[in-house]
Amino acid sequence: MPELSLTLGGVCLDRADAPGAKIAFARALSIVPGNADALVGFGIALQYEGDFARAAERFRRVLAHDPGHHRARMNLGYCLIELGQVDEGIACLRTAVQAAPHNYGSALRMLTSAGRGRFWLKRSAAAECLGLNGRP
Repeated sequence: MPELSLTLGGVCLDRADAPGAKIAFARALSIVPGNADALVGFGIALQYEGDFARAAERFRRVLAHDPGHHRARMNLGYCLIELGQVDEGIACLRTAVQAAPHNYGSALRMLTSAGRGRFWLKRSAAAECLGLNGRP
């Protein structure tokens, strides 16, 4: 039952228990290899630990099978920014926001909270960077 491992992994993430989350998501992946939810969860656990390169690998695997997976794309963008690939990271966030404008708040939070991210004094400038043409 991969659902139980996925749920446990989510609980571990909520409790900031990245090692426990990785174990739970690895268990789910052993049952259903390539499961998008398990790969994203595992990637988020790696992000929590600061292992952005390995996390980005997980998100890329999800996007290879499902290019419309907005959460994986936004988390990949965050990882790329942390890895110093700022333009590529912003492009990922922009793509996710343009495909689903309700992701704007999450993308903006990721962009401003990343160690190599950006911060704007004008909301319209941030919205323009994320491809909303000045509409926050």
